[in-house]
Amino acid sequence: MSGLVLIAVYVLLTIYNGKVNLSIRVLGQSVIVMILTASLGSILCMAVSKCLENNLAGKWLAVVGNHSLTIFCTHLMVFTIIRKGLSVVGMAGTDTFPFNAVIVLVTTVVCIGLSKVLKKYTTIV
Repeated sequence: MSGLVLIAVYVLLTIYNGKVNLSIRVLGQSVIVMILTASLGSILCMAVSKCLENNLAGKWLAVVGNHSLTIFCTHLMVFTIIRKGLSVVGMAGTDTFPFNAVIVLVTTVVCIGLSKVLKKYTTIV
């Protein structure tokens, strides 16, 4: 129950404070509210992480985290290859959320496989 209260307070503070963009020093209505909101957001992120650590979603995120550098470096290339392959098959015009979600998942799995191959056969990863 206290988690829902923290989420509600976070949302209300975010709405009250308005737009924040630290790169150009836009701090919203109040610096104090911005710091409180940022701190509360970090606490909520840690709480969600703690809830996820012992279930299937947490294990999947741990795998993705272990291969994140390779995923970061190769995902655009893999994504482009998958999209080009789909256009050859005639599925290029499909632009729905479920279809794109599947493409993202396939790209992630391919990148993780690529990462495992690189870790096995090279010393650079």
